[in-house]
Amino acid sequence: MSNDYDEVDYVIKTLKTSELTKMKTLVLLSSVMTWVNTPPKFEEEKVEGQEDEEAEPEPEGEEEEEEEKPEEGEGEGESGPVDENGEPIVRAKPIFFKETDYHLRVPHQNFTNLKTLETLAMSSVTT
Repeated sequence: MSNDYDEVDYVIKTLKTSELTKMKTLVLLSSVMTWVNTPPKFEEEKVEGQEDEEAEPEPEGEEEEEEEKPEEGEGEGESGPVDENGEPIVRAKPIFFKETDYHLRVPHQNFTNLKTLETLAMSSVTT
């Protein structure tokens, strides 16, 4: 099969609407470009005193060692970047996307057809 949009669209729709006597497997190779404009996900900020059940406590020994060793380019006594008011800038930690997040994808404009085909194929999945 080629990469022709109409041909792949026809195959997916045919498989979706046909009564098949044997199990069929359709393999579509995606592109990272179907994710490229997707806004990143970040960890939610924790309120003081609120504990996260899933978070593992960090060993105390390692934490102390990191504070003692400044990274290259950091002067002693600096605790990181600060804003114009002298307050430390807190950056949210990004969360990796999972396979189940496919519905959040925002593709590059040249890859909207590929995303459409992937969405059509995912909607035809039967278990």
